[in-house]
Amino acid sequence: MVKLFLTQDQGKIIGPFAILLGFVINALYKFLELFHIQSSAWTIVLMTFIVNGLMIPLTMKQQKSSKLQSRMAPELNAIQKKYKGKQDQQSMLAQQAETRAVYEKYGTNMMSGCLPLLITMPILFALYRVIYNIPAYVDSVNSLYKEVAVLIQGSNGYVDVLQDYLKHVQLSTKSWGNIAQALSASNENSVNYIIDILAKLNPDQWTSLAKDFPDITSQINSHYVSIQHVNSFLGMDITSTPSLRSISVIIPILAVVTQMISTKLMTVNNSIDSDNPAAATMKSMNVTMPIVSGIMGLFLPIGVGLYWVAGSVFRIIQQFFFNKYFEKLDIDELIEKNREKAQRKRERRGISSEQALQQYANQKPAKVNTARDFADAVKTSNKKISSSNEVKDYKKGSVTYDPNSISSIANMLGGKKE
Repeated sequence: MVKLFLTQDQGKIIGPFAILLGFVINALYKFLELFHIQSSAWTIVLMTFIVNGLMIPLTMKQQKSSKLQSRMAPELNAIQKKYKGKQDQQSMLAQQAETRAVYEKYGTNMMSGCLPLLITMPILFALYRVIYNIPAYVDSVNSLYKEVAVLIQGSNGYVDVLQDYLKHVQLSTKSWGNIAQALSASNENSVNYIIDILAKLNPDQWTSLAKDFPDITSQINSHYVSIQHVNSFLGMDITSTPSLRSISVIIPILAVVTQMISTKLMTVNNSIDSDNPAAATMKSMNVTMPIVSGIMGLFLPIGVGLYWVAGSVFRIIQQFFFNKYFEKLDIDELIEKNREKAQRKRERRGISSEQALQQYANQKPAKVNTARDFADAVKTSNKKISSSNEVKDYKKGSVTYDPNSISSIANMLGGKKE
């Protein structure tokens, strides 16, 4: 039975995903060991590529939804303008009816673009947690730290020394309870807490730590050589924060550049809708957020920045092929397929388009004449789908966002349907 270390993420939502990804990253590390590659950094890169690769179907679905949203945007905007400033219940229900009818006409729904994002976000957050705390999930790396932790645990005064180091590392101890008691307990939990601290130390702190335990200085230094080898990437220690005076500064710079390129590829065929202020705002965020990531990368471990760079590089390659695909995509054919798929779902449920909308209408208060509103909406939905001459080219519609970016999350939470 696999032991779950307390250094692993224990959250109710992220925790299970982190444990699952932990099994994967542990397997990848063991796989690389077969080729005599003992490297947390290359494991991070490989893991990032694999996880993002597995999410390609969801990413493709989200981008197809964005193309449909671009085609639908003029009709949805017209509905919003029609009911602008009308706050009475009758008008709001009528607006909902007409909006749902537009989605019905195009064979999609309001959540089609958000659902893939909602699925992928817990996975991406969990991947971040795993990468941020490699020793908790990779057995071989954990054993290296454990040997040092056991040595320290057998030394006098180690609790006070470690408590002092806790003041200088980014580590949450809320689940520990009383820190002194947690560190002094003679059990596996105490060892794991010590590993938590050791995993956050930079090279200078390791040197200082060895001096703080003179009886085991040589042993700590000997074990640290192995730990340093595992954490090394092109001469950089991935547990350290980048320095402006060393080559490590290239990591946050690459994080900015690769994210900008990825975002540019996502939006290369899009133009800003002058009637949509949110689109202009999101375009601005697509520029500023990579810069913010670069600034954050200066204060976070190099391993986290490496994860960002690897993810952006993957998405650059992915988006290049996606763009080639979308250049040949017939949006009208996609709409027709969506309509047929939606119709088959309704047939399996034994209802028609009109009945589906009427069921929604019947859920509203009886005092409102929703049946008439939905009947009008259904009538509107049966009109011929707008041709490319009637609406903006779907490749030049609303701004498309990287589904893994903060901009995309903000757009989803903003509730915009364009």
